[in-house]
Amino acid sequence: MNLERDISLKQAALIAVVVLAIVIAAGLSVGYAFFWDKYDNRPQYERDILKFAAAVKADPKNVNSHIDLGWAFEQKGALQEAMQQFDKAIALEPKNPTAHFNKAIVLQKEQKLDDAIAEFKVVREIDYKYVDPTFNLGEIYLAKGDYDSAVSSIKYYIAVYPSSANGHVLLGKAFEQKGQQDLAVKEYQTALTYDPSYQAAKDALNKLGVKN
Repeated sequence: MNLERDISLKQAALIAVVVLAIVIAAGLSVGYAFFWDKYDNRPQYERDILKFAAAVKADPKNVNSHIDLGWAFEQKGALQEAMQQFDKAIALEPKNPTAHFNKAIVLQKEQKLDDAIAEFKVVREIDYKYVDPTFNLGEIYLAKGDYDSAVSSIKYYIAVYPSSANGHVLLGKAFEQKGQQDLAVKEYQTALTYDPSYQAAKDALNKLGVKN
């Protein structure tokens, strides 16, 4: 028996409609991914907030979703909302170093420097391999005028990331504040070997009367 004869015209039309719907849906999905989303004029953090808020709503106990949402709020400059998300992440997983690190960043931005120092130290206690806090500690110690502690922290950071132009510039600033201009110049010049376009290093050398 011929299969085509067994399928009524109505059934054939229904199948055609279903297939067409699938093709249109796939086309819209691809179009959104490659065109609409690409030309969405909203800031990236706004899109991220919506995406990660949905993830948190779907699974309120997902630590990473809270961290991601907090990070998106931080990018927006909504520091209190960011802090709430990081605190929720820490409540769910008290020894999550990333949650503590991001919380410390917010505290640093809020100029709550002593609290930020304590939080960065918590990160190091949880995971000594998490080196990034030593850079931030260097920044804070420098801002507080504790230049010896600043030098110590930044040196630790540079020992792990020797090609960090930011690290060498920050160390140069600390040496400069200590009155050790020769060491400061060396750090600024080192920064330029890793990033020849680093304007902060060039400006620092010009200020010290050193050609670069």
